[in-house]
Amino acid sequence: MGFTGTTVIASVNQIKKAFGPAKFVDNTGMDKVNFDWRIKIGNDNFSIYDWKEYRPLNEDEMIEWHIGVHMIDSSKGDPNDRLEKSINQIIEKIKN
Repeated sequence: MGFTGTTVIASVNQIKKAFGPAKFVDNTGMDKVNFDWRIKIGNDNFSIYDWKEYRPLNEDEMIEWHIGVHMIDSSKGDPNDRLEKSINQIIEKIKN
């Protein structure tokens, strides 16, 4: 997985509302990541995760979330264009 360079400010509950339960949860603050959602858009795979908070998170607290990409299917057109569109879809879904 690679960090796309894009972050979004949201709460755990906002992301849960948009994408359901996280794939990985260890809200102890003992690791670099407390929550990690895996999202598939078409054939492309993404993650939304907190990074180095090193503390348990209140699920209504607004924090910075990283958007990572696992795979972009390069057979389906310009991967950079699709990456940007997919990231915008993820952010829009969280904010609505």
